[in-house]
Amino acid sequence: MPRPTPTEITFREWTGSDIVGVAELFLVAPDDGTLYQFPEAKKHHQEMLSKFIRYLKSELFNRKTLTRIADLRTESGEKIVGFSQWHQRVKDPKGSDTYMPIEVFRPLSLQDLINWPLMALEATYKQLYSWLHQEANLGLQRNPKKSEAIRAGRNRSPQLEKSIPCFQLSGLAVHPDHQGFGIATKLVRWGMDQAKAKGVPVITGGEESGLKFYQNALGFKRIRESEYWIDPEGNNIDREEVEKGNDLWKKVNGGVSGSDAIWCPDGIEVDLKGLTPGS
Repeated sequence: MPRPTPTEITFREWTGSDIVGVAELFLVAPDDGTLYQFPEAKKHHQEMLSKFIRYLKSELFNRKTLTRIADLRTESGEKIVGFSQWHQRVKDPKGSDTYMPIEVFRPLSLQDLINWPLMALEATYKQLYSWLHQEANLGLQRNPKKSEAIRAGRNRSPQLEKSIPCFQLSGLAVHPDHQGFGIATKLVRWGMDQAKAKGVPVITGGEESGLKFYQNALGFKRIRESEYWIDPEGNNIDREEVEKGNDLWKKVNGGVSGSDAIWCPDGIEVDLKGLTPGS
């Protein structure tokens, strides 16, 4: 059971002034896929910070993405300790069979417009500082074979989020020092409540550690057909090999595994074979 969420933590949509704080959260709470592709990431703090800031700056005005954060108030100021990113998918209005993200971004407030130049200046300063203070041995390189293996695994058929109306959770992170307080649960349940009100499921995906949380804490079911296993060299391991005992996909051995998962509100059913219950 998670401990009670501290009252000093608030949950809200992010603004431009949160970019650096979210990037710093990503540094201490990278997902398994990032660590698999960048095994030296923790040794290249400034380079990774610059990469995360570039990504988040592009996401800020993505009108088809809704980002929510958990914000901890401390004596020294505010600290972002949780992050979630959402898309709402509906039938393509152009008539295809694909379900597309719709615009869910809230209108910009006057405060956003005031803060934007300051945020941009701070983020640019952080990027410049990162570039000037990169480690002497710039060994932070994405492994192409591992990256392609992750991409193929995450995009493995069936891509259910493109086939039905749904809410899609595309990112989740919680600071390691603040895990166990129900922060991730509250971030995800917000989207589950939105989906329930619309009468549609929630679909997400990720690597093994995240999937166990979705299954055991929130009642998601794994989509068997989307499961993948990859060894330390970026080679795919098929289900038969896994069932025979090949464990090179395990994180402790340098590999990675994952799948998609689905949660349906009461009364909503999705006709999909191969769902496996949480353990």
